[in-house]
Amino acid sequence: MQLSREDLLKAYKGMCEIREFDDAVHYEFAADAMPGFVHLYVGEEASAMGICMHLNEKDTIASTHRGHGHCIAKGCDITDMMKELYGKKMVYVVVKVAQCILQIFQKECLEQMELLVAVLL
Repeated sequence: MQLSREDLLKAYKGMCEIREFDDAVHYEFAADAMPGFVHLYVGEEASAMGICMHLNEKDTIASTHRGHGHCIAKGCDITDMMKELYGKKMVYVVVKVAQCILQIFQKECLEQMELLVAVLL
C-alpha cells in the first residue's frame, strides 16, 4: 500500500509527537519528579502510527505496559496523559475501568482490571 505525501507527513508528525512525549517522561522520571515507574515507548513509534492512523474513533485497541505511543497515535490528549502520569488527573485509567465494568465477564478484561487495581493500590 502506497501512502500519500499527506499521510506520510501525518505519520512522521505523530511519531515525533510520541518521541517528544516519551523524552519528556524520561527526563521527568530520571529527575525523580514523577512518581511511580514508567515503561517508555522509544523506538516503537512507527508501529503505533502505522496501525492507529488507519483506525477511526470507534475502533478500540488493547495496549501493553508500554502504551504511551498507542494512546498518542489514537488521539489521546497529551496534557491529560502527562497529568495522569503525575497522579493529578485520572482520565484514561478511569475510562478503561468503566469499560471493564461494562464487560466484566470477558476474561481479558478481568485480567486488565486486576492489573489496573494493582497499579491504583
